[in-house]
Amino acid sequence: RGVFLSVKGVNAKVRVPHFHETDCDLYTFLSIFLVYITRLYKKALRATLGENVEMETATCGYPRIGVNREMKTACEAFWAKKIPLKELLSISGQVHTTSLKDQLDAGVQYVGTGLHSLYDHVLDWTLRFGFIPDRFLPHASHASRDELRFLMARGSSGETALDMTKWYDTNYHNMTPEINASVLSRSATYTDLSDYVNLLKNAVSVAGSPARIAADVLGPVSFLERSSLDGVSFEEVLDSLLPVYKQTVEAIAALGVKRVHLHEPALVLARIAEHKWMRRAAERALADIKETASAMGLEMEIVLLTYYDDLTDSWDWISQLPVDGFGLDMTRGSNVDLIVKGQFPKDKSLVLGLIDGRSVWVDQNAIEMLEFVKSQPSMDRCKIVVGPSCPLLHLPIDLASEITEENRDAASKGSEAFVSCLSKATGLPEETAAGLRFARQKLKDLVQLAGASSAKAGQHAKVASLSKDEQKEVEAVGDVRRTTPYAERRLLQLNTLQSVVLPTSTIGSFPQTAE
Repeated sequence: RGVFLSVKGVNAKVRVPHFHETDCDLYTFLSIFLVYITRLYKKALRATLGENVEMETATCGYPRIGVNREMKTACEAFWAKKIPLKELLSISGQVHTTSLKDQLDAGVQYVGTGLHSLYDHVLDWTLRFGFIPDRFLPHASHASRDELRFLMARGSSGETALDMTKWYDTNYHNMTPEINASVLSRSATYTDLSDYVNLLKNAVSVAGSPARIAADVLGPVSFLERSSLDGVSFEEVLDSLLPVYKQTVEAIAALGVKRVHLHEPALVLARIAEHKWMRRAAERALADIKETASAMGLEMEIVLLTYYDDLTDSWDWISQLPVDGFGLDMTRGSNVDLIVKGQFPKDKSLVLGLIDGRSVWVDQNAIEMLEFVKSQPSMDRCKIVVGPSCPLLHLPIDLASEITEENRDAASKGSEAFVSCLSKATGLPEETAAGLRFARQKLKDLVQLAGASSAKAGQHAKVASLSKDEQKEVEAVGDVRRTTPYAERRLLQLNTLQSVVLPTSTIGSFPQTAE
């Protein structure tokens, strides 16, 4: 309505509201008309959803140590028998609530909940599945579940603790589940999801609605890959796991939570193509979970989250798994190739892991990557959710904690004052300090990124530049670009390393000096 057109041959006279009347050919008319229709669509969308139509955001884990390391202090006090278990649990609950409020107040639409722990989330799921090693069984009848957790984690005078292993290529370490025939035979007796359900209940209560919560669940493939099996097969263990996953889905649904983040970092392992059991486990488990949700008539969105690397080695079958969406780490590996080549399923949602969950620096290229992904033809009908590359549990919580007490008031007087105080506190140049990001700052960046447009890209991506002295140091290093393509280097590495899947040189860092 309001668009008038007269056509004579291939020429047209067009008058569109907000445009000048003009003579043009049909091609030009159609171009103008599409612009007009787009304006109407955006206007209608804003009227329906509100003025600021932004992409959705999601998180999948948050630092659990506490802003002032409350959990560390409380755990050590409990181990030294200076505080009772009740006080430890109270402090843990307060830290969890603060973590939830951080994410909710930042404006995150789907707050991932379920990785908060007194010690280690892999150990938590070990207990939930009822996998209690023989040597700890005498304690199971009288010790609380939380006391049993610490016994398995730290051992005692008579029992050796579970082994600890590196969590993929991070500096985090997880406890290794021990599963043999006797452990497996009694697991159903000791299955207990109560602590997980309590985490979700607290989250729903704090959020005020289950719609803001996403249930974080450690997936079966990653749990099995982390486990030490003795005399039992992966299929036998999976038989024991599936009923518990069914109970988990039912418990999540009972709280009204309709979004599930199934964490499967194991799927990024470079040699996964050789692990046939992983594919069988993933296909069988996800089919069972989907069937459970369908049988209950649940409108539950199940998103398979992967991180720490890309899925290019196994995407051909992973992309066919019965889930509603996938989470891809866009800060490591080459997941962007899957999108560029049009290999991402059009009927699945995509959690785009653009905010680096392992780096304390601003994500300079996040907005450009987001705009690039959105521009791909294969993404036309895809629902994109902006998220971190992995759980944020690897990060410190707040930059404000680095500022001394006497400078807190000064730091609260704007971003420039904050950076100035942070620079003084850390000894970093202001240009460098301005680029620091801890978990709370990453949340802000995440939400801003989702609302950013291409026009705001420069503003969002503007970061601290190197000082002149730092630039000289960089130039002195020279050109360190590799002369051999990555694909060739990767084959050489695999041939040399053989069975080492995710190699690292040291747990810490080498001194950053010339010597």
